[in-house]
Order: sequence, then structure tokens, then C-alpha cells
Amino acid sequence: MAKRGTFVGNTSFISIQLDCSDPPGDSNGVMCQKALNALKRAATRIERVVHLPNKITIQASFKSFCSYPLGTPLGTPCYTRDNVLGYAAPSSWHQFTPERAQQLGLSPDYLYPISLARQYEPNADQLFGTGADISASFNSDFNWWFATQTDSVGNPTNGNWGPGVTINGGFFNQANYYSYDLEQVALHEFIHGLGFLSSWSNWIDDYTFVPSWIDRNQTGFEIGLAPPFIYTRLMADQVNHVWLSVWADLISASIKQSIQERGTQWRSVYNQSVGAKIGNALMNGLFQTPQGLYLWYPSSSGLQPVALYAPVIYEPGSSISHFDTDTYLGGTEYLMRPTARSGAGLDAFIPGAKNGPLGTALLGILRSMGYVILVN
Repeated sequence: MAKRGTFVGNTSFISIQLDCSDPPGDSNGVMCQKALNALKRAATRIERVVHLPNKITIQASFKSFCSYPLGTPLGTPCYTRDNVLGYAAPSSWHQFTPERAQQLGLSPDYLYPISLARQYEPNADQLFGTGADISASFNSDFNWWFATQTDSVGNPTNGNWGPGVTINGGFFNQANYYSYDLEQVALHEFIHGLGFLSSWSNWIDDYTFVPSWIDRNQTGFEIGLAPPFIYTRLMADQVNHVWLSVWADLISASIKQSIQERGTQWRSVYNQSVGAKIGNALMNGLFQTPQGLYLWYPSSSGLQPVALYAPVIYEPGSSISHFDTDTYLGGTEYLMRPTARSGAGLDAFIPGAKNGPLGTALLGILRSMGYVILVN
């Protein structure tokens, strides 16, 4: 019988609470502990390079992503495969007041992930509570490989990474798919949970692209756009050579003006506005233009660019929240590409890299968001 429950693991500065169900057929009943160990290994990599004076909490799950039709008998195999390895995001966001932002050297015009905001407040628990800072889910339906202290690399050439092969005590319940290193996927998703995430999306409807969601006052009345995520602050339109914040400000102003003119019926006014035209142009143009969108970060030699993932067909959840696939294939910045690499352990990809899988550009972006980075 599969084990179910909450498994707790702690590193020096990160606490992990894992809601886990061992996949059916795992006769050893140890899959959840293996998953927890992989998440701890990923968390340790983060705290080696990111200063976290106030401990953060990750609420994670390791379960099947299979959706069964209503009335499906227990024990029925999952024939519909979900190709999502996992996902993660900040559990909440915080906007600093202008006065507090000035004191801290931050911006009052952006939302900060709660894991980052927590690092700036000495009384963080009183201000933000002690709940989770990052929410993450991982799909137990995949073929997973688990690194150990004696084998953190894996060997992609010895046949152990073939379809349906069990190695290292792992359990694989899909016969036709290669194995993935859970530590690699967890590290990628935890970085998203630290706020490596764009707020640009179709928040209003399927066709209306805006820089953040619609904000409401205490009575529930729509008052305009919420601030965008801090990740977007240095995003640039390389086609028109303009900061994306310029387009964001025009869209936000159009929505605010439309609300002032028509109240709850503001959408009909906005759809005819300059802001709507800009949003549609971005959605149908720039955000589907490979190499068209860059994210810049400060360095000792000035601002440095990173090409963002913008395929010709927009991919919700992937586009503009990852590094470009082709540009960073095989290099030190491979971790935040939109697809994981199967067939080898995390340390096998860039052996001997200065900061392992956490490349210079990634750390520069985290630093520009406000994190204190412990390495050069």
C-alpha cells in the first residue's frame, strides 16, 4: 500500500514540508523520503549562494498529476499522461510602501515575492506570518532518478537511463520515458518560487495581455492594475529598443482611465484604447518573437542582457519566464531553460562550473531583484 503523509526536512535556512503519496506499486514505501532528500539537495544549492537571514518555508507536494474521470474504479492505470514535471511560484507577494522602499533601497512600484520581502524585515514573522513562502508541486507519474551522496552525477552512457529502467533504488512506473533527476527539476522550480517569474499574462481574458492582474479595493471594486512583479523591472523590447515598463505604464494608464470613464463597464472602453492596442501587439508580436525580448541585469562591467524564451507560438507559463532554449543550450545558464534535461544527474551537465548549475546571469538577475548573492 502506498504511503501518504507530510514529510518535513530542514536545511540551514530553508524548511520543506512535503505532502507526498508514494506511487502505487512502490513496494519499498520509500519514494517520499527519496523525493524529500532531492528537494533538500536543491534547497542546499540555493542557500549556498543566496543570503537568507530569515528562514523561508517551501510547501511542496509529490503526487500523481493524473486526472481520472468521475466514477473511475480504484486501481485503474493512468492512461492520460500529464507532461508537466512540476511547477512552483511564490505563495504571496508584497508591495513596500514608498517610505519603506526608500529606506531599503527597493522600489515601491513592483511586487516582491514573499521569500524576498521576508529578508528585508527584522520582524518578518510578525509582518508576514509563518506560512509557506513558496508553493511547489511535482508529478510522481514520471520516471525519476534520485541523486545520493555516493552518486550525484549518474551515468548517461551505461544504459541505466533508458526507458523504464530502475537505478539507484528509484521507482519508475512509465515504461516508455527516460528518467529525470528530481533535484534538477526541484532547483529549477524553487528558483521560480523565489520570484523568477513574469507577471505579463492574459489576466483579463484570453485575448487581452496586460502586465499584471486587475487590482480591487476593499469593497471588491476594480481600480486598475496591480504592480508588476520585480522580475520584469529590467525587461526590454529589443525590437523597438524600449524598456517593457514603458509599454506597461501605457497599458496601466489606459485601464485606469477606462475605469474612471465607465466604472464596471470599463472593458468596452479599454478595448478601443492605446493600451489595448499595445497589449495586443505585444501578445501577437514581441512575445512570439525569438530573441525579441531580453532581461538585463547589472554587473561590474555594466548592464548585461539575457535572451528570454519567446517561441513563435506563445506558451502560457513558459514564455518570457525562462531563458531562451537555443541560446543557452549546453552552457552554464541551462538551468532556467523551459525544458528539463533527462538522462543524467544535475552535476553531470556542467561539471566543474564555478557555482554549479546556478550561472552568472541567473545569479545576476536574482541580485537585481533584491536578493543578496554570496558569490561573484
